[in-house]
Amino acid sequence: MPKTRPKKNWKKHEAVEAAKAQGVSQELAATFGMHRATLWRWVRAEEAIAAAAKTIPSKTYVSRGTRGVKPRYPEMDTRLLQWVIEMRKNKSRCVTTECLHIMAARYEPDFRVGRTRQAAIMYLHRFRRRNRLSVRRITHRGTKQRDEMEKIADEFSNTIQYYVEESGTVAHLNDLDKFSCVYNMDQTAVYIVMNPSTTIDFAGARHVDVVQGMSENSFRASVFLCASATGQKLPPMVIFAGVGGGTVEEELRAHPIFRNGAYLTVQKKAWCACCSGSRRSGSHLCLAAGCFCWTV
Repeated sequence: MPKTRPKKNWKKHEAVEAAKAQGVSQELAATFGMHRATLWRWVRAEEAIAAAAKTIPSKTYVSRGTRGVKPRYPEMDTRLLQWVIEMRKNKSRCVTTECLHIMAARYEPDFRVGRTRQAAIMYLHRFRRRNRLSVRRITHRGTKQRDEMEKIADEFSNTIQYYVEESGTVAHLNDLDKFSCVYNMDQTAVYIVMNPSTTIDFAGARHVDVVQGMSENSFRASVFLCASATGQKLPPMVIFAGVGGGTVEEELRAHPIFRNGAYLTVQKKAWCACCSGSRRSGSHLCLAAGCFCWTV
């Protein structure tokens, strides 16, 4: 017999009532468009079909399957899921499989007993699937979340536009000369062990933001990148952790790209917070209160 569409519960109930009155036969089953064995099974499940015909008559299933595979450590799974929600939705921190592994062993000491590392990772993989967690590529990384960064960027843009167009030092200049004097600078930390590019997040999340620390003791170098509003780029300045006159500074001065492709220098904690009035190779570098000026 060719395959037929599933019957709704009210139709099943009609077939069962007809079979009770006339008996199960091939002719009756053909009348309802099914095999005789199917009609016989429906008669045996008469009570369930009658109940479904009253509660969910337009559905094709009799009962909803609510029980899945029972996890071995239900309490650990609950606490681990709450921890993931706290880290991702409330704090926007990066969560990796290694993080889940550590927290699972913390919540359930017997989690690693008699289980290899690969078996533990597979258990965490099933935990992610049960709770609709997936490995996502990070779309935004910084000390602040995306919404906060957009607000800061808008305020910065309005402030710069006001000083450039109306009351700033370069307000009297023409457009090209005016914007060639406006520079934007950013100091970026360079880590020995870079943070991961992916994180575990809930499936369907539109933005995958990660807030990471930028303390001055967490890295070994930082890079200044500076460019004007017209697109002119200045050579990058790389600051390494070191002491002036020490071994690190001597190695930097002996490097081929020193003062040619980039400006290399040292700072005690590899972070330049304030520097003014220093002359290097005929150039005057001034950095104070977030303002960066470079004149040759």
